[in-house]
Amino acid sequence: MNATLVEVERSMGIVLDESQIEAIKAFVAQGHMVLSGGPGTGKTTIVKAVLQVIEKSENPKVIQLCAPTGRAAKRLSQLTSYPASTLHSLLQWNKESNTFARNEANPLLVDVLIIDEMSMIDVVLFAHTLKACPPHVKLLLIGDPNQLPSVAPGNVLLDIMESSCVHSVSLAYIYRQKSESDILRLAHSMLKHQWLDDLKHDVKLIESSPKHVKEHVIHLISKALDKGYRIEDIQVLSPMYKGVAGVDALNHVCQKVFNPPSEDKREVVLHGNIFREFDKVLQLKNRPDDHVYNGDIGILVDVIHPHESDNHELTLVVDYDGHFVEYQKDFLLQLTHAYALKYP
Repeated sequence: MNATLVEVERSMGIVLDESQIEAIKAFVAQGHMVLSGGPGTGKTTIVKAVLQVIEKSENPKVIQLCAPTGRAAKRLSQLTSYPASTLHSLLQWNKESNTFARNEANPLLVDVLIIDEMSMIDVVLFAHTLKACPPHVKLLLIGDPNQLPSVAPGNVLLDIMESSCVHSVSLAYIYRQKSESDILRLAHSMLKHQWLDDLKHDVKLIESSPKHVKEHVIHLISKALDKGYRIEDIQVLSPMYKGVAGVDALNHVCQKVFNPPSEDKREVVLHGNIFREFDKVLQLKNRPDDHVYNGDIGILVDVIHPHESDNHELTLVVDYDGHFVEYQKDFLLQLTHAYALKYP
């Protein structure tokens, strides 16, 4: 194992610290493990190292990476350079019957299952995941217990950690703190109910009354666009949907800045909102048959009016990073603007 880890360090161009090495060895030896920690604590580094260790082993292993949402799966794949899917897709969820084709009678053909963003997974989905796991599977659960639990029932990650039924490794050291922004420092300080007074880089506090929030948002977005930032680089967050500073109002004003009307852009009014070509949009429900899931963000690239369509239906086409999805009839209600999102 030690020789393999030296090879992995050389391949990744890093030096693993003692806690990281112990975490990797623990997973390989025990087979089931929870890996937890906040942003910047090195969870991804350990996952990448684990993948290389497994691939260098004498016995070939079938490895599967997954996450609860399309966005999380895509991010996991980008960070590890390894294919990842959503849990619903992996378990072959049937939307009509709300059942999973993968279960005790038809288990997954996998030796190592790595699940990211465990804090988002509810107890029912995780139960179905375990039912679909073959007895010999090695299970690595990754997440941050300080994130909000799933919308559906259960606080699976925290419950597993507190039960001590599975070996758990909690990372605390912030590896990216020195080289990156104040955002990581602020995130960790807020967990301790502390506010930092030395924020000098990319964290700025602007005091505002609710009625002036939109003006500040427009000003900040305009400055960012002037500096060369793109629509994909900017995300506005609000804790509520309604009100003068809510998601709905902010999406309305952000659209004017990011994607103003033009003769070259087609648009249509849907459920009281204007949807315009090149709008940033959000998928609201899982559509596993079309490989798009709740939380996925894309760009509206085409508005096809009924008289132009073969089936005489209004059609919107959204580009999800090269994956194009059509929206007609009831599916149109699954789209909303994504310039501003609700958080938490």
